[in-house]
Amino acid sequence: MRAAEFYGHFERGFVVACLPAGLHRVKGAQPKWKAAVPSGVVTFKFSTNSRIGGLLPLLWPGEFRPLFVWRHKSGGEKLEDMVSFFQYTDPPMVREAVELQRVALDKYLRSRFSEPAERTDWVERIGALDEPKPNVERWFYYFDDADAESWGRYFGGFMAAWLARFNESPESMEGWCRRVLWQDGAGRQ
Repeated sequence: MRAAEFYGHFERGFVVACLPAGLHRVKGAQPKWKAAVPSGVVTFKFSTNSRIGGLLPLLWPGEFRPLFVWRHKSGGEKLEDMVSFFQYTDPPMVREAVELQRVALDKYLRSRFSEPAERTDWVERIGALDEPKPNVERWFYYFDDADAESWGRYFGGFMAAWLARFNESPESMEGWCRRVLWQDGAGRQ
């Protein structure tokens, strides 16, 4: 599935599911939305991996990643910070993402590998079913239009709750890492 097909199916699911969030679509070929928040503006887009988009279906499943950017001011300075979707999620939301990942990968792996051991090895080797974390950029897989639409419904369906949680305590991904992971200075490079 090429990027344009993915975006068409993804957007179909996303738009219906995100209506309560009051997002505004930004013009462009790649779907992108924005929301005004008390602290500035947050934009949301979902980029496909162009290196993989043209490969035959049996070589690799399609990949996309959520990219959330928070534009705001601090001390009079205009800032543009990355924010992770998973900074403002809860365990059921994370498990749902893993399940969508599992469904898409199962379709791909069944078409590529005949042996269950080969499928298991592929998934374990790349950590495809590891839970998404706020501090790691995560690529998600899709195999067909049903997967793309399911991912759209997933992200769109959580946008109202995500924005409410973000507005309660807006924080960049780096700020989250400093607060949660780097409290003692360990892990910083």
